[in-house]
Amino acid sequence: MDIKFILCIKETHEVEFSIDKMWGIVRFKVDRKLVRKFFKFDWLHTPYIFNFTIDETERSENRSEIKIICEPPLLFAPFRKWKYSVLADGKILKSGEG
Repeated sequence: MDIKFILCIKETHEVEFSIDKMWGIVRFKVDRKLVRKFFKFDWLHTPYIFNFTIDETERSENRSEIKIICEPPLLFAPFRKWKYSVLADGKILKSGEG
């Protein structure tokens, strides 16, 4: 599942989030640079909530908190579409299935 969206703090950032549903590899990229990569092995607890922070500078006023909520189906999750929501600073930025 791949999610792409644009985030504007002071500058525009292209944010990409992807999950390999079969193997549990989670990737988070900002402006096409890999920021975070990890494995998610705990697939029994739903929904999955991923929190990330994008810092524009050292000052906290330019910080943006991103929360991605993924809700996989209970049966055959790697083979079916997942519902997702993207929240930036508490506001819904994007939602859908993928």
